[in-house]
Amino acid sequence: MNVIFRPLKYILFLIAWFFFNHGYAQGFIQIRSINTNYLYFGPNEVWNIQTISTKSKTVQAKIDAFVTNEFGGLIYQSETGIIEIKPGIEILSIHNLPILKNTALDKQIDQYIRLTQTFPNGAYSICYTIQEINSNSEIENQNPITNCIDVVSEIQTPLLLNSPINESEIITRRPDFTWIPPMPIGTINGFNYNFYLYSSDPKKSCESTVSTTLPIYKLTGIVSNSLAYPNELEPLDTSKHYCWRVEGVLNKSTIANSDIWR
Repeated sequence: MNVIFRPLKYILFLIAWFFFNHGYAQGFIQIRSINTNYLYFGPNEVWNIQTISTKSKTVQAKIDAFVTNEFGGLIYQSETGIIEIKPGIEILSIHNLPILKNTALDKQIDQYIRLTQTFPNGAYSICYTIQEINSNSEIENQNPITNCIDVVSEIQTPLLLNSPINESEIITRRPDFTWIPPMPIGTINGFNYNFYLYSSDPKKSCESTVSTTLPIYKLTGIVSNSLAYPNELEPLDTSKHYCWRVEGVLNKSTIANSDIWR
């Protein structure tokens, strides 16, 4: 998981903290992610946080976390019970926070989280809202403070092409294409593949071919990890060069991409 954090911005925030601490009695609270694992991002990592409070005394509050995908769609939310936030900087995690609710708003993502304890690969934003609670256990600020942090999650194993082997020369005009599913996501119900085959100039790289030409054969929604070149199409020319690739798809979103083989 990659956390986007700008040191200069944080230094300016600390300067502002000092200023408000001396100039204003009320102060404010902010949340910062302290994740150190750059391989994956899951529900537990949502709550690896640091609270920064310029309040003059300890306050009671509750924190809500909302995870959105790269398109802004809300896919996961979680909330704490009432906690005490002390003045200064404090480290909090899943181990010392009273988490009341975790909800995945997408069935397939929920299944993926249950299986792997991580989110599918992609770009996400975590937004935290902090609401102070008064002595009567009522929300004190109706317009909660909100902090958002950008993260990137990566799948644990890649989608690998298997055969025909890269740069191989074959004589069959209707080859079978096979690949190895990304794991553990490849075992989730609803996970499927898109297949692309391109005719290529031998002097061009496959990457260039894919980016500049349309596939001569494309098939979507494949549920197995193999595909036979169909009999209803013209057979391939064994004197020509071809490039092929595969995408892994879950809930209409591309989750994994293979390399491109010739």
